[in-house]
Amino acid sequence: MPRTKPTEYRCDKQFQLQPQGMYDGVMLSPETLERYHRMTPGERLALTFEMIRENTPYLLAGKPDVVDRRFELLRRENEARNSRILAALAGLKTRGASVP
Repeated sequence: MPRTKPTEYRCDKQFQLQPQGMYDGVMLSPETLERYHRMTPGERLALTFEMIRENTPYLLAGKPDVVDRRFELLRRENEARNSRILAALAGLKTRGASVP
């Protein structure tokens, strides 16, 4: 698959939104990650807003049922990620480590 901008998306065979530019689970090059780490919080926030503006039309594109499925997938992924974070924090608490 040719590499594309990380902010471009396509729909897979189940009509679910998938980021383009991913292969082997790696989305960003080490150089790009290094540039990101050198950014200030304000620069990262501006980049986030830019990506949201660029991708919103693609999130809302398609038939209503396709858009609904797309947002349901995003909701499930967010809930799974939040659950893993909470479980990790709970694990730290039970081991006596301080949680900031």
